Amino acid sequence: MSSTAAAAPATTRPAGWLPRAGSVLVVVARPGQESADLGGLVYAFRRAGADVTLLCLTRGEASPHNSTRAARLEAARPWELQLAAGILGISQVTVASYPDGGLGWQPEAELSERIGRAIRQHAADLLLVIDPAAGDDTGLGDAVLDDAVVASAACAAAARADVPVLARAADIVPDRKSTRLNSSH
Repeated sequence: MSSTAAAAPATTRPAGWLPRAGSVLVVVARPGQESADLGGLVYAFRRAGADVTLLCLTRGEASPHNSTRAARLEAARPWELQLAAGILGISQVTVASYPDGGLGWQPEAELSERIGRAIRQHAADLLLVIDPAAGDDTGLGDAVLDDAVVASAACAAAARADVPVLARAADIVPDRKSTRLNSSH
């Protein structure tokens, strides 16, 4: 298989199509993305029988919706993430403490190694990430940069582990957003 293989176009896939996976590792930059951006896919993989685990690289303290001090938000966001994970059927959640909005300043090799350890720990046979073009539209460049760094580090870790990556991507259609899946390895 080539290092970048696209899934069949949405129009040629049967309804309900998902790649087969026994253990899916979801990798996101900040709490909330597992639900808002990937919740439907996480739920679908769980319904298909896959074990789903989650690695969130930040505590979400840089949210633009923060009306409290960052320290309080930093404590609340991982708790919210645990609640959402329970509802979605995610079996294990790991929250790293990289700075939210600052993943672009971290060495990609370090992030990739962190993701690689999670792949090995959970015996993941599929990674699920957010395509940076489909991530949070918060108006903050740092959030989009974090999504791009996570996707790049996850792809590097997956390539070393010979694990495919599925990225949720969005197409802009006049007057609405439609979702499409991209798969790479």
